[in-house]
Amino acid sequence: MNPTPTLITAAQAGIPEIEQTKIALELILSQGGIAVMQQIYGAVEKRLPTGYRLSQQGKNSLRRVVNTRAVNDGYIYRYDQDNPGWRITEEGVAFIRQELGKHIGDLKFTARATVNFNFAIKEIRSLLVYFSELQEDQRQDNRNFLYRTNCGSAWEKSVNETGIG
Repeated sequence: MNPTPTLITAAQAGIPEIEQTKIALELILSQGGIAVMQQIYGAVEKRLPTGYRLSQQGKNSLRRVVNTRAVNDGYIYRYDQDNPGWRITEEGVAFIRQELGKHIGDLKFTARATVNFNFAIKEIRSLLVYFSELQEDQRQDNRNFLYRTNCGSAWEKSVNETGIG
């Protein structure tokens, strides 16, 4: 028997409005430029923790994000009753492609990566520790190389000058 899911808003799950907008735009773009609100609800619910679903308030808030914020920002066309569905604008396509392709080093950050902010920060911190240790090892290797090179050069110079050898 499946337990009843806990109903929350996307904001309560740690998904700010800009991320909700990105999720909607990513979905619309992946579907050829159009999506209905039910599909957008589903896309956001996939980003919620297991056992959670959007409450009615969460759905209302998400609808407001799409039909007010995303429309006013120029990412989505105003709703057309004669042609149902939310359509992405060229500006929306450019924005979401830029957002989907953000890289820092070898890491790629998307809307999904920011849903669980603490997890992302933990991963980044572990990478920073790894790279700082790697850099320290490389510095030590460089110090050893320079020491051997300088000592070798000094020794060779001394041997050549004294004629010993």
